Amino acid sequence: MNTQDKLKAAIAIYEKDFQKNAMTVRGGKKYGTVNQRLKAFRMYFPDASITIDVIKNERVQVKNLETEVVVMKCSISIDGKTVSTGIAEEFREGSAPVNVTSFWEVCETSAIGRSLANLGFSGQEFASYDEIQIAEAKSQTISSSGTKADKPKDELLSLHEFTAAVDQAKRSYHLDEIVTKFKSWLGSLSEEDVKTARSIYNKKKEELNTMKKGKHLHE
Repeated sequence: MNTQDKLKAAIAIYEKDFQKNAMTVRGGKKYGTVNQRLKAFRMYFPDASITIDVIKNERVQVKNLETEVVVMKCSISIDGKTVSTGIAEEFREGSAPVNVTSFWEVCETSAIGRSLANLGFSGQEFASYDEIQIAEAKSQTISSSGTKADKPKDELLSLHEFTAAVDQAKRSYHLDEIVTKFKSWLGSLSEEDVKTARSIYNKKKEELNTMKKGKHLHE
């Protein structure tokens, strides 16, 4: 199977997963995650090179908010030949709470997602679910007259942060702890966003249960 045939096969796997597990946001648009794109790509290209270059990293002033910005470029190479690139920008302050400690990691993930989208792993929308949630949080904070510290705690929470927390759960009881932590925020969501949060929770719970069954089978 040549490179083009492998790409078509990998994209087909991603699109199938997208139809089943894509996240729906306001407006009814569906988005796949960077993890979904990368998983499908690695199934056919486990040895492909994915490299990240830092294009810019400096302190900037955005309206009344002073923050740190980083710009990264991701390059994907197959058999030594660059086949796709993607660029992403993230702010330390002025975006989702997770960016305060992990904005470099978030930027890296976004750059990888965009380079995969350029390669054909995009589903219905070019941007990933991860990028949409970060962009919404960034827009809300930067457009305000104050800084992130001026906002009530519950307003700082987002579907992106909830998704990140659920993603890190290693046991089913961890999910219960996360729901307790986000209880106030979950209660403030619209019916549509509650459905999205519930879908994220149920998907992770099913994944953990499947892993547990597999572990028992091999014991």
